[in-house]
Amino acid sequence: ENDITHAQLLFQPNRLGFPSPLAVTHREVTSFAEWSRGYFGMRREDRIAGWSPLSMGLSLLDLFGTFAAGAHLYIPQAQLYPNGRELSGFILENDITQWSSPPAVFHALASEKAIGRTGYPGLERLIWWGDQILEPVLHYWMQHLPRAGFTRLFTPDKRGLATNYQTIHALSGAVNESDTVESDHSNGDEEMGAF
Repeated sequence: ENDITHAQLLFQPNRLGFPSPLAVTHREVTSFAEWSRGYFGMRREDRIAGWSPLSMGLSLLDLFGTFAAGAHLYIPQAQLYPNGRELSGFILENDITQWSSPPAVFHALASEKAIGRTGYPGLERLIWWGDQILEPVLHYWMQHLPRAGFTRLFTPDKRGLATNYQTIHALSGAVNESDTVESDHSNGDEEMGAF
């Protein structure tokens, strides 16, 4: 009975951009956390940081995926954003191994060119939810973190927890300022899936 009762109320933007409440069940949260732990290889030694408000679906990965792995959770202070240099310092000082945030945070750090010459030596996985990241921004991150994995979680109908993922291993072709990383590439450099 407990697995079908509501665990959390999320607020997703509706067609007009206003928050629309969505209840998720214990079963959905547990399944998502277990899938995340397995897919991303989350382990006890990880130092995971997330930047998502508790009302958004990505916070479930930050919290319950971390707890399922027995890992350490680091929550950045709100005043660090949009200061890219301070946020970059937070990632370095805490030797973060997994970072998840909305695309805007990735864009902010890239626009400030906040990643230093050494990159983030411990950072293995970067995850974002929903909107696509501009290809020049993703290119910047991939240049500075060549060994890291980059995964977008999304829901095609924009309702509920993520039901699909897109892992990007490499970018192809020239980078254009207005390009986005589309989910329909078939160049062998991406991995698409549903869970």
